[in-house]
Amino acid sequence: MRLQMDEGYYFGIGAFETMALEDGEPVFFDRHMDRLEEAVKYFGIFFERKTAEKNGVGISGPEQRKAFRA
Repeated sequence: MRLQMDEGYYFGIGAFETMALEDGEPVFFDRHMDRLEEAVKYFGIFFERKTAEKNGVGISGPEQRKAFRA
C-alpha cells in the first residue's frame, strides 16, 4: 500500500455514505452512490463506482459485504 501525502492525509478530507440494510440489501442504494459520486467529485478524489459496487469497498462486517457480492 502506498500512502499519499495529500489533503486527505493532512486534513482528513474524504467522503462516505452510511446505508441502512433491509433483509441484507441496502436501502436507496442508487441515491447513496449518486451522493457519494458527487462528494468525491467535489473533493477531487478518484472513485470508480463500478469497482466499488462490485467489491463492496468500505463495507464493514461480513454480513454487510454479502449484500454487495454478485
